[in-house]
Amino acid sequence: MPALNGRRREAPLKIQAIPCRMMPSPWRRKMKKRGTTLREFLGRQMRNGEFRKAYAQEDLPARLAVRIAELREKRGMTQQALARRLRVSQQALSLLENPSTANYTLRTLQRLAAALDKDLVVEFR
Repeated sequence: MPALNGRRREAPLKIQAIPCRMMPSPWRRKMKKRGTTLREFLGRQMRNGEFRKAYAQEDLPARLAVRIAELREKRGMTQQALARRLRVSQQALSLLENPSTANYTLRTLQRLAAALDKDLVVEFR
């Protein structure tokens, strides 16, 4: 895929192992019964269209939240420092970096990109 403004795209986030105890209980029971890894379990579940759709809806906000925190830390900024640049409270920024509470608008993402000196790329696939 071409880069925006001649800049290279950053590598996609890698799926990391999640301890079984952190997974929702129905999945945890299924995984323990079969003695399988998360990657194998997700591979089987992705065959189900309903699961795939639900996973995609939850995956993007989680990836964005993690990426925002990664970029902030890479620049050596605290949440307080980035919040000042965005003119929001530290608590509001903390919510944006939390995958379970993140709620993004395009304007918020544009402001974050500008504050982190990054380009925002939005695409449909």
